[in-house]
Amino acid sequence: MQVVQMKLYGGKFLTGRAEGEAAFNAIERDLFQKHPEEIFLFDFTDVKVLAPSFCDEVFGELGVKYSKRFFIDEEIDEAHRMAFSVVEDSRKIKFQFSKR
Repeated sequence: MQVVQMKLYGGKFLTGRAEGEAAFNAIERDLFQKHPEEIFLFDFTDVKVLAPSFCDEVFGELGVKYSKRFFIDEEIDEAHRMAFSVVEDSRKIKFQFSKR
Protein backbone atom coordinates (compact mmCIF):
# COMPACT_ATOMS: atom_id res chain seq x y z
CA MET A 1 0.00 0.00 0.00
CA GLN A 2 1.40 3.35 -1.03
CA VAL A 3 0.93 6.30 1.34
CA VAL A 4 -0.10 9.56 -0.32
CA GLN A 5 0.48 12.84 1.52
CA MET A 6 -2.54 15.02 0.76
CA LYS A 7 -0.62 18.19 1.61
CA LEU A 8 1.21 17.63 -1.70
CA TYR A 9 -2.10 18.07 -3.53
CA GLY A 10 -3.14 21.42 -2.15
CA GLY A 11 -1.12 22.35 0.91
CA LYS A 12 -2.42 22.81 4.43
CA PHE A 13 -5.80 24.21 3.42
CA LEU A 14 -7.79 21.93 1.11
CA THR A 15 -10.76 24.09 0.22
CA GLY A 16 -12.87 24.82 -2.83
CA ARG A 17 -14.25 22.82 -5.71
CA ALA A 18 -11.82 24.21 -8.29
CA GLU A 19 -8.83 23.21 -6.15
CA GLY A 20 -10.42 19.82 -5.51
CA GLU A 21 -11.00 19.23 -9.21
CA ALA A 22 -7.36 20.07 -9.97
CA ALA A 23 -6.21 17.75 -7.16
CA PHE A 24 -8.46 14.94 -8.41
CA ASN A 25 -7.08 15.25 -11.93
CA ALA A 26 -3.49 15.14 -10.67
CA ILE A 27 -4.17 12.20 -8.32
CA GLU A 28 -5.97 10.22 -11.00
CA ARG A 29 -3.23 10.87 -13.57
CA ASP A 30 -0.19 10.48 -11.29
CA LEU A 31 -1.39 7.62 -9.12
CA PHE A 32 -4.39 5.64 -10.31
CA GLN A 33 -3.59 5.63 -14.03
CA LYS A 34 0.20 5.22 -13.70
CA HIS A 35 -0.10 2.47 -11.08
CA PRO A 36 -3.22 0.49 -12.01
CA GLU A 37 -2.57 -2.33 -9.51
CA GLU A 38 -1.60 -0.17 -6.51
CA ILE A 39 -3.71 0.46 -3.42
CA PHE A 40 -3.37 3.94 -1.90
CA LEU A 41 -3.70 5.25 1.66
CA PHE A 42 -4.38 8.98 1.89
CA ASP A 43 -2.62 10.67 4.80
CA PHE A 44 -3.78 14.09 6.05
CA THR A 45 -0.78 14.90 8.24
CA ASP A 46 -0.20 18.69 8.30
CA VAL A 47 -3.55 19.40 6.60
CA LYS A 48 -5.28 22.00 8.76
CA VAL A 49 -8.55 22.37 6.84
CA LEU A 50 -10.44 19.88 4.68
CA ALA A 51 -13.59 21.44 3.27
CA PRO A 52 -16.48 19.17 2.25
CA SER A 53 -16.46 20.74 -1.24
CA PHE A 54 -12.79 19.81 -1.79
CA CYS A 55 -13.39 16.37 -0.27
CA ASP A 56 -16.34 15.80 -2.61
CA GLU A 57 -14.40 16.79 -5.72
CA VAL A 58 -11.50 14.49 -4.86
CA PHE A 59 -12.79 11.62 -2.80
CA GLY A 60 -16.36 11.62 -4.04
CA GLU A 61 -15.03 11.07 -7.56
CA LEU A 62 -12.40 8.57 -6.40
CA GLY A 63 -15.12 6.72 -4.50
CA VAL A 64 -17.19 6.38 -7.64
CA LYS A 65 -14.30 5.36 -9.91
CA TYR A 66 -11.80 3.58 -7.64
CA SER A 67 -13.59 2.62 -4.41
CA LYS A 68 -11.66 -0.63 -3.96
CA ARG A 69 -8.25 0.96 -4.54
CA PHE A 70 -7.89 3.45 -1.72
CA PHE A 71 -8.24 3.97 2.01
CA ILE A 72 -8.32 7.04 4.22
CA ASP A 73 -5.89 7.09 7.15
CA GLU A 74 -8.05 6.47 10.20
CA GLU A 75 -5.85 8.81 12.25
CA ILE A 76 -7.51 11.90 10.71
CA ASP A 77 -9.01 14.40 13.10
CA GLU A 78 -12.72 14.69 13.76
CA ALA A 79 -13.19 17.78 11.56
CA HIS A 80 -11.68 15.96 8.57
CA ARG A 81 -13.81 12.91 9.29
CA MET A 82 -16.90 15.15 9.18
CA ALA A 83 -16.00 16.25 5.62
CA PHE A 84 -15.95 12.59 4.58
CA SER A 85 -19.28 12.02 6.34
CA VAL A 86 -20.88 14.85 4.36
CA VAL A 87 -19.65 13.30 1.10
CA GLU A 88 -20.80 9.82 2.12
CA ASP A 89 -24.28 11.15 2.85
CA SER A 90 -24.59 13.19 -0.33
CA ARG A 91 -23.13 10.59 -2.69
CA LYS A 92 -24.50 7.50 -0.93
CA ILE A 93 -21.04 5.92 -0.81
CA LYS A 94 -18.94 4.54 2.04
CA PHE A 95 -15.25 5.31 2.51
CA GLN A 96 -12.81 2.75 3.84
CA PHE A 97 -10.52 3.80 6.69
CA SER A 98 -7.32 2.00 7.62
CA LYS A 99 -4.17 2.27 9.68
CA ARG A 100 -0.80 2.88 8.13
